[in-house]
Amino acid sequence: MAILQHWADSLQLFRLSKIRVFIKEVASSMRNTASFMARHFWWVLFLYVFVRLIPVFSSNKMFLVRVAQSMFLLQQLLLFALCVSVRSIMRKKYSVDFRETLYAFLNYIILFAGSLLVVGVPFLKYFGPEGFMRWMNVNYSVLVIFLILFFLDSSRRLKIFFICFREAVKMILFNLPLMIVLYAVMYFIERITLLPYSLPVGQFLGSFISHHIAVVALVAVLKTFGSLVFILIFVCTYAYIYFNRLENQRDLYNIEPRVGE
Repeated sequence: MAILQHWADSLQLFRLSKIRVFIKEVASSMRNTASFMARHFWWVLFLYVFVRLIPVFSSNKMFLVRVAQSMFLLQQLLLFALCVSVRSIMRKKYSVDFRETLYAFLNYIILFAGSLLVVGVPFLKYFGPEGFMRWMNVNYSVLVIFLILFFLDSSRRLKIFFICFREAVKMILFNLPLMIVLYAVMYFIERITLLPYSLPVGQFLGSFISHHIAVVALVAVLKTFGSLVFILIFVCTYAYIYFNRLENQRDLYNIEPRVGE
Protein backbone atom coordinates (compact mmCIF):
# COMPACT_ATOMS: atom_id res chain seq x y z
CA MET A 1 0.00 0.00 0.00
CA ALA A 2 1.14 3.55 -0.77
CA ILE A 3 0.63 4.74 2.79
CA LEU A 4 3.05 2.09 4.09
CA GLN A 5 5.71 3.36 1.71
CA HIS A 6 5.14 6.90 2.96
CA TRP A 7 5.46 5.66 6.54
CA ALA A 8 8.77 4.01 5.73
CA ASP A 9 10.01 7.12 3.92
CA SER A 10 9.09 9.37 6.85
CA LEU A 11 11.29 7.36 9.20
CA GLN A 12 14.30 7.95 6.94
CA LEU A 13 14.60 11.26 8.77
CA PHE A 14 16.10 9.36 11.71
CA ARG A 15 19.00 7.98 9.71
CA LEU A 16 22.26 9.16 11.29
CA SER A 17 23.23 11.24 8.27
CA LYS A 18 19.87 13.02 8.22
CA ILE A 19 19.23 13.41 11.93
CA ARG A 20 22.34 15.59 12.25
CA VAL A 21 20.98 17.89 9.56
CA PHE A 22 17.56 17.81 11.25
CA ILE A 23 18.94 18.90 14.63
CA LYS A 24 21.17 21.55 13.05
CA GLU A 25 18.32 22.99 10.98
CA VAL A 26 15.88 23.07 13.91
CA ALA A 27 18.46 24.76 16.16
CA SER A 28 19.18 27.37 13.48
CA SER A 29 15.45 27.86 12.91
CA MET A 30 14.88 28.38 16.64
CA ARG A 31 17.58 31.04 16.83
CA ASN A 32 16.35 32.92 13.76
CA THR A 33 12.68 32.58 14.71
CA ALA A 34 13.33 33.95 18.20
CA SER A 35 15.12 36.92 16.64
CA PHE A 36 12.28 37.46 14.15
CA MET A 37 9.70 37.32 16.95
CA ALA A 38 11.68 39.83 19.02
CA ARG A 39 11.72 42.27 16.07
CA HIS A 40 8.19 41.91 14.71
CA PHE A 41 6.02 40.24 17.38
CA TRP A 42 7.57 41.42 20.66
CA TRP A 43 4.17 42.70 21.72
CA VAL A 44 2.71 39.17 21.50
CA LEU A 45 5.48 37.89 23.79
CA PHE A 46 4.87 40.77 26.19
CA LEU A 47 1.12 40.10 26.33
CA TYR A 48 1.69 36.37 26.81
CA VAL A 49 4.03 36.90 29.79
CA PHE A 50 1.81 39.63 31.26
CA VAL A 51 -1.38 37.56 31.15
CA ARG A 52 0.42 34.46 32.48
CA LEU A 53 1.46 36.50 35.54
CA ILE A 54 -2.00 37.86 36.35
CA PRO A 55 -3.06 34.82 38.50
CA VAL A 56 -0.05 35.49 40.76
CA PHE A 57 -1.55 38.80 41.85
CA SER A 58 -5.27 37.99 41.81
CA SER A 59 -7.51 35.37 43.42
CA ASN A 60 -10.85 36.63 42.13
CA LYS A 61 -12.43 33.59 40.45
CA MET A 62 -14.63 35.53 38.03
CA PHE A 63 -11.68 37.66 36.99
CA LEU A 64 -9.55 34.54 36.51
CA VAL A 65 -12.25 33.11 34.23
CA ARG A 66 -11.85 36.18 32.00
CA VAL A 67 -8.09 35.80 32.15
CA ALA A 68 -8.37 32.13 31.16
CA GLN A 69 -10.56 33.02 28.19
CA SER A 70 -8.09 35.72 27.12
CA MET A 71 -5.20 33.31 27.60
CA PHE A 72 -6.73 30.76 25.26
CA LEU A 73 -7.04 33.36 22.51
CA LEU A 74 -3.56 34.71 23.25
CA GLN A 75 -2.11 31.19 23.04
CA GLN A 76 -3.48 30.90 19.50
CA LEU A 77 -2.08 34.32 18.61
CA LEU A 78 1.34 33.24 19.93
CA LEU A 79 1.28 30.03 17.87
CA PHE A 80 0.14 31.96 14.80
CA ALA A 81 2.92 34.55 15.22
CA LEU A 82 5.50 31.77 15.70
CA CYS A 83 4.28 30.00 12.56
CA VAL A 84 4.42 33.26 10.59
CA SER A 85 7.96 33.83 11.88
CA VAL A 86 9.31 30.35 11.19
CA ARG A 87 7.62 30.30 7.77
CA SER A 88 9.25 33.65 6.92
CA ILE A 89 12.64 32.25 7.94
CA MET A 90 12.14 29.04 5.92
CA ARG A 91 10.95 31.03 2.89
CA LYS A 92 13.82 33.51 3.36
CA LYS A 93 11.46 36.46 3.77
CA TYR A 94 12.73 38.63 6.59
CA SER A 95 9.88 41.12 6.82
CA VAL A 96 6.19 40.86 7.57
CA ASP A 97 3.12 42.84 6.53
CA PHE A 98 1.31 43.53 9.82
CA ARG A 99 -2.10 44.25 8.28
CA GLU A 100 -1.95 41.18 6.07
CA THR A 101 -0.91 39.00 9.01
CA LEU A 102 -3.64 40.41 11.24
CA TYR A 103 -6.24 39.82 8.52
CA ALA A 104 -5.04 36.23 8.12
CA PHE A 105 -5.21 35.67 11.88
CA LEU A 106 -8.74 37.05 12.08
CA ASN A 107 -9.85 34.75 9.27
CA TYR A 108 -8.19 31.82 11.03
CA ILE A 109 -9.53 32.55 14.52
CA ILE A 110 -13.11 33.12 13.35
CA LEU A 111 -13.33 29.47 12.33
CA PHE A 112 -11.13 28.25 15.17
CA ALA A 113 -13.45 29.98 17.67
CA GLY A 114 -15.73 26.95 17.60
CA SER A 115 -12.91 24.99 19.23
CA LEU A 116 -12.66 27.62 21.94
CA LEU A 117 -16.28 27.01 22.84
CA VAL A 118 -16.24 23.24 22.46
CA VAL A 119 -13.04 22.74 24.46
CA GLY A 120 -12.88 25.80 26.69
CA VAL A 121 -16.36 25.70 28.22
CA PRO A 122 -16.08 22.12 29.59
CA PHE A 123 -12.67 22.91 31.11
CA LEU A 124 -14.00 26.03 32.82
CA LYS A 125 -17.08 24.15 34.02
CA TYR A 126 -15.41 21.02 35.42
CA PHE A 127 -11.89 22.15 36.33
CA GLY A 128 -12.35 25.81 37.19
CA PRO A 129 -10.12 28.71 36.13
CA GLU A 130 -6.98 27.28 37.77
CA GLY A 131 -7.32 23.96 35.96
CA PHE A 132 -8.03 25.80 32.73
CA MET A 133 -4.89 27.91 33.14
CA ARG A 134 -2.78 24.76 33.69
CA TRP A 135 -4.26 23.30 30.51
CA MET A 136 -3.03 26.34 28.58
CA ASN A 137 0.43 24.73 28.46
CA VAL A 138 -0.80 21.74 26.46
CA ASN A 139 -3.55 23.13 24.21
CA TYR A 140 -1.25 23.25 21.21
CA SER A 141 -0.75 20.23 19.01
CA VAL A 142 0.93 19.16 15.80
CA LEU A 143 -2.48 19.35 14.09
CA VAL A 144 -2.78 23.04 15.00
CA ILE A 145 0.77 23.77 13.76
CA PHE A 146 0.18 22.01 10.44
CA LEU A 147 -3.22 23.68 10.10
CA ILE A 148 -1.75 27.16 10.57
CA LEU A 149 1.13 26.49 8.18
CA PHE A 150 -1.18 25.13 5.47
CA PHE A 151 -3.44 28.14 6.02
CA LEU A 152 -0.50 30.55 5.66
CA ASP A 153 0.59 28.79 2.46
CA SER A 154 -2.93 28.99 1.04
CA SER A 155 -5.02 31.95 -0.16
CA ARG A 156 -5.96 32.50 3.53
CA ARG A 157 -9.65 32.85 2.76
CA LEU A 158 -12.33 31.57 5.12
CA LYS A 159 -13.54 28.85 2.77
CA ILE A 160 -10.04 27.37 2.49
CA PHE A 161 -9.81 26.72 6.25
CA PHE A 162 -11.45 23.29 6.16
CA ILE A 163 -9.35 22.22 3.18
CA CYS A 164 -6.26 23.15 5.20
CA PHE A 165 -7.62 21.13 8.11
CA ARG A 166 -8.05 18.12 5.81
CA GLU A 167 -4.50 18.49 4.51
CA ALA A 168 -3.12 18.81 8.05
CA VAL A 169 -4.84 15.56 9.05
CA LYS A 170 -3.54 13.92 5.88
CA MET A 171 0.04 14.98 6.66
CA ILE A 172 -0.23 13.38 10.09
CA LEU A 173 -1.74 10.14 8.76
CA PHE A 174 0.79 9.71 5.94
CA ASN A 175 3.66 10.29 8.38
CA LEU A 176 2.17 8.56 11.41
CA PRO A 177 5.27 6.64 12.61
CA LEU A 178 7.31 9.84 12.46
CA MET A 179 4.59 11.69 14.40
CA ILE A 180 4.55 9.00 17.12
CA VAL A 181 8.33 9.11 17.58
CA LEU A 182 8.36 12.91 17.67
CA TYR A 183 5.47 12.95 20.15
CA ALA A 184 7.54 10.78 22.51
CA VAL A 185 10.55 13.09 22.07
CA MET A 186 8.45 16.22 22.69
CA TYR A 187 6.86 14.66 25.77
CA PHE A 188 10.34 13.92 27.14
CA ILE A 189 11.54 17.47 26.46
CA GLU A 190 8.45 18.94 28.11
CA ARG A 191 8.99 16.75 31.19
CA ILE A 192 12.57 18.06 31.41
CA THR A 193 11.39 21.70 31.33
CA LEU A 194 8.96 20.95 34.20
CA LEU A 195 11.36 18.75 36.17
CA PRO A 196 12.66 21.46 38.56
CA TYR A 197 9.08 22.16 39.70
CA SER A 198 8.08 18.51 40.16
CA LEU A 199 11.08 17.29 42.23
CA PRO A 200 10.57 17.13 46.05
CA VAL A 201 13.12 19.93 46.51
CA GLY A 202 11.24 22.12 44.07
CA GLN A 203 7.93 21.41 45.79
CA PHE A 204 9.46 22.16 49.21
CA LEU A 205 10.91 25.45 47.99
CA GLY A 206 7.58 26.28 46.35
CA SER A 207 5.71 25.90 49.63
CA PHE A 208 8.47 27.77 51.49
CA ILE A 209 8.37 30.86 49.26
CA SER A 210 4.61 30.86 48.65
CA HIS A 211 4.12 33.83 50.98
CA HIS A 212 6.76 36.01 49.30
CA ILE A 213 4.99 37.62 46.36
CA ALA A 214 8.17 38.91 44.68
CA VAL A 215 9.75 35.45 44.69
CA VAL A 216 6.50 33.84 43.55
CA ALA A 217 6.38 36.32 40.65
CA LEU A 218 10.00 35.51 39.74
CA VAL A 219 9.25 31.78 39.73
CA ALA A 220 6.18 32.43 37.57
CA VAL A 221 8.34 34.39 35.10
CA LEU A 222 10.86 31.54 34.94
CA LYS A 223 8.09 28.98 34.36
CA THR A 224 6.60 31.19 31.66
CA PHE A 225 10.02 31.52 30.02
CA GLY A 226 10.40 27.73 30.15
CA SER A 227 6.99 27.39 28.53
CA LEU A 228 7.99 29.79 25.74
CA VAL A 229 11.21 27.88 25.10
CA PHE A 230 9.33 24.60 24.82
CA ILE A 231 6.71 26.10 22.48
CA LEU A 232 9.55 27.48 20.32
CA ILE A 233 11.15 24.01 20.16
CA PHE A 234 7.75 22.47 19.39
CA VAL A 235 6.82 24.87 16.59
CA CYS A 236 10.25 24.90 14.92
CA THR A 237 10.53 21.10 15.01
CA TYR A 238 7.15 20.51 13.40
CA ALA A 239 7.63 23.39 10.97
CA TYR A 240 10.78 21.66 9.72
CA ILE A 241 8.80 18.41 9.36
CA TYR A 242 6.05 20.32 7.52
CA PHE A 243 8.39 21.81 4.92
CA ASN A 244 10.36 18.56 4.59
CA ARG A 245 7.25 16.45 4.04
CA LEU A 246 5.68 19.06 1.76
CA GLU A 247 8.72 18.87 -0.48
CA ASN A 248 8.94 15.07 -0.48
CA GLN A 249 5.18 14.38 -0.67
CA ARG A 250 4.08 17.28 -2.85
CA ASP A 251 1.64 15.16 -4.88
CA LEU A 252 -0.32 14.31 -1.72
CA TYR A 253 -1.41 17.80 -0.76
CA ASN A 254 -3.84 20.02 -2.62
CA ILE A 255 -4.37 23.58 -1.45
CA GLU A 256 -5.02 26.82 -3.29
CA PRO A 257 -1.67 28.66 -3.20
CA ARG A 258 -1.28 32.35 -2.48
CA VAL A 259 -0.90 34.65 -5.47
CA GLY A 260 2.78 35.32 -6.10
CA GLU A 261 4.06 32.26 -4.21
